Amino acid sequence: MGNVSFSVETKNFTTEDTEKNESTEKRLFEQENSSPLRQTFLRGALILSRESSEREKEDMRLTYKSQVGAAPAAADKRAIEFFADKLRCETDPADVHADMENGVDSFVVLDVRSSEDYERKHVPGAISLPHSRITQKRMSEFPDDSLFVVYCWGPGCNGSTKAALKLSQLGYAVKEMIGGIEYWEREGYPIAGCARQHTLETGERRA
Repeated sequence: MGNVSFSVETKNFTTEDTEKNESTEKRLFEQENSSPLRQTFLRGALILSRESSEREKEDMRLTYKSQVGAAPAAADKRAIEFFADKLRCETDPADVHADMENGVDSFVVLDVRSSEDYERKHVPGAISLPHSRITQKRMSEFPDDSLFVVYCWGPGCNGSTKAALKLSQLGYAVKEMIGGIEYWEREGYPIAGCARQHTLETGERRA
């Protein structure tokens, strides 16, 4: 029996080719007139490519470094000071609402969005004072020892941060209500303004 010779063009499979392996295998083994020897060779090549892909994945797992642990967590005095400072500078809708429900009147809530946004909807009892209008003259209307709680739209708005900075620079105590009016509504707390009136008139439910 004479020697049988043929050439086979091979491809180096990478991780990106893994999803194509099954379709490639089906195409190769369904070829008509493929010799048993050729099929055996191709089968071996596909097995090797799969093993190579698995090794690449394993190497990635072994060399991957945690993003969460990239900076060691602080569990000492620094952490205590940081989180204590956050609580001194921030409050949230739940705490503000709880104080209001219990008659606490030791702070003034400022809606620092535009006047139009305030008219549409705002936290009941809040005073409209856009952050761009916060001045020493305007704030002289309030007692020097006032504690202000400021809010804007939500996490995507830094208006309350700007307001809190201005008030701090003017010497007033201030806390930023994180989450803003967006999370006030998400908690299901009541709102005031024309949006509430529209809801009452139409019987619509707030999202």
